Amino acid sequence: MRNAKTGCRFSNELLRTVCKGTDIECFSVNPEFGTGFVRSFQVMPGVQLIYSQLELQAPVTRPYQLRSNMVELSFCLDGEVCIDASEIKIGSGDIVILNHTHNYARFDFRGCPFLRVSMVIFLPEIVTTLNIMLGTLSFEEDEHLYKLFLQEPGLVIGAQGRIAQAFHELRDLPEKYNNYLTRLKTMELLLYIMGELK
Repeated sequence: MRNAKTGCRFSNELLRTVCKGTDIECFSVNPEFGTGFVRSFQVMPGVQLIYSQLELQAPVTRPYQLRSNMVELSFCLDGEVCIDASEIKIGSGDIVILNHTHNYARFDFRGCPFLRVSMVIFLPEIVTTLNIMLGTLSFEEDEHLYKLFLQEPGLVIGAQGRIAQAFHELRDLPEKYNNYLTRLKTMELLLYIMGELK
């Protein structure tokens, strides 16, 4: 399984592995930082879903830089977080897009519980998956997909309508990560977001 956790040193310090399988990994928050858990599911090649519930005691200052082939799309279900001294503010209902072009250093969860669903995309695997599932070759030939997700980092957009609904539906499906419904919902969400960013 492609491991989103190994994409940055921040996660390695914050989280402790609880269980690890072929398509699933579970982590608990290091008591030094607070309480909470993270569950990561390999939905299909090139895509992971991550469910997080964190309650950290104080702002955390650690490097958080994704690998060059990773893009993280995080949807805040509840709570808020400020990244890099309020340079990026994320609240309930917001989506933030993070990539490797910026080294995020400080996370302030305001001492409140923070719940999120994240989709981590790995390039170029996601291109192959899109082509197979949609029966096309257009994504492989179109460099727009790369430019779309590697645009200005820290972009925050408000999730409304179908995008918000799709994220909430994925929240209710973590135990069924390997069935076709979750794959379809993940693909649906990805296409909605791509349409929103164009």
